[in-house]
Amino acid sequence: MSMIKSTITNAADITILTLIDNTYRTIRGNNSIAACVVEAPKGPVGRVLNVHGENWRDILGKPFHAREGIKSEGLRHLNEAAEACESVQVVRVVAEDAEFPSIGFNSTGAAEPITKSSHKYGTTVESDTGVAITVYPKDGDPSTKRKISITNVDTEKERITLEVTEQDSLGADQLVERLTFSFDPDAVDDMGAPAYVESVFENFSTRLDVSVGPDASIADFAVTGPEAFEGGTNGGVPTTEDYKKAWNAFRDMRVDLNFMFAAGNYDVDVLANCIEIAEGRHAQFFFDAPAQLGNDAAVNWLSNAALQSRQANCYHGAFSFQDPFYGGRAVWGYSGAVAAARARGNANFAGNVPGVHYAAAGTKRGGINRRGARALYATDPLDKDAFYTARINPILANETGPGVVIGDDLAIHFQENYSRFGWVNSITNYIVHRFMQAAAFAKFEPDGLTRDILTDLTTEMMEELVTAGALVRPRDDANGGNRPYVIKVEQVEIDLWKVTWEVCPTGAARRIAGQPKLIK
Repeated sequence: MSMIKSTITNAADITILTLIDNTYRTIRGNNSIAACVVEAPKGPVGRVLNVHGENWRDILGKPFHAREGIKSEGLRHLNEAAEACESVQVVRVVAEDAEFPSIGFNSTGAAEPITKSSHKYGTTVESDTGVAITVYPKDGDPSTKRKISITNVDTEKERITLEVTEQDSLGADQLVERLTFSFDPDAVDDMGAPAYVESVFENFSTRLDVSVGPDASIADFAVTGPEAFEGGTNGGVPTTEDYKKAWNAFRDMRVDLNFMFAAGNYDVDVLANCIEIAEGRHAQFFFDAPAQLGNDAAVNWLSNAALQSRQANCYHGAFSFQDPFYGGRAVWGYSGAVAAARARGNANFAGNVPGVHYAAAGTKRGGINRRGARALYATDPLDKDAFYTARINPILANETGPGVVIGDDLAIHFQENYSRFGWVNSITNYIVHRFMQAAAFAKFEPDGLTRDILTDLTTEMMEELVTAGALVRPRDDANGGNRPYVIKVEQVEIDLWKVTWEVCPTGAARRIAGQPKLIK
């Protein structure tokens, strides 16, 4: 019996036409993916790393000690963001003089059996003629405490075993990896997994990678003692351009993110670049005035920075805290904690709509659980009106629990309209990204279907936001009547459609007044 036909012909037959599926639906997907750039003791360089609360330290290492200055902040911010965010997209930044080491095992007959080198990040390691393999770190660790050795050469089975050791805090070498490989591309291990040298390093080593020479063979190898890597270094202080280059990885729309945080960077040129990225991606960006400054100095710092955007929020609180990584006390900013507060707001789902309308402030979402909060300045009163005028969100002592609390949700937008409120921008960004999905469904469709898709999907999104409480009836009936949103779909040219939406966002209780009265 022949298969069911899907095309009508002149034959006397039954045809089932291709299913027409117009059940389009937009949904934002992940809603709490943060993004940042950090300095770190290790971690791959030149690409975006997706980390979360359980693995960021394995990938990037322990935060630098507070005595090392500003670079000690980045991983502390990341730690706080990762506690609440679904994940964090991270780029590790290094200075131009940072290098990674390599050890080359030379072919039989070479003057020296081993060649040690170092390379700038971005360099491709290649094993030329005369070099059997070159082994180098792929995890960004300078590898100053690592050694490798060939511990077994089995010519009968054509297997070589390479061991990796690392020096622990007591100075003892500890075995961390053992790799057994072959130069036969078809070789497999006892479990059926590929045993070819490149496959083994790719699949079974989290630390090292390998480059194989054109004529490599097992005959080039003999058992060796431990060989230490040499020349690896994290380099000096990354420049403004180093940071901007790292941040520019987030200009790529294929890198998923919902909001960004500065992670302890106070370079105004870098922050301006971050704001440009945030505006281009319709994503919020959180940054700090330097936490070491007093309140008046923080206001002056932001004024002199001359930054302005409805997508960017600035924070300040002059406190020191107990250092959770080394003990003692440390000072660091709050942008990672703000990212966590934004994520906690988004976690309040109504149907499939996240709580984008919840302000990232106050004790419920904006509590920052750091131990031993201590003001840096005994006499430095906070002028909340001055902070409002400067559009700085204060970090306040938590009066109902431990730690400190985010005291406002303002963008560095200086017009007296709704765009100065962070939660409003969170709502409008959410609408933009869901509209992008609707527009993608409608793209290149004929007029009738285009109008239906744009109208239906935009309306569906708005209704869900109304149900969630993100959109509300206008406070002024003269502006739109009693409808929380107004949508207009129009064809401007034969190939150009325009969708206009007007929305009334929910408010938030930033200010609460109590009126005492006496009665007779």
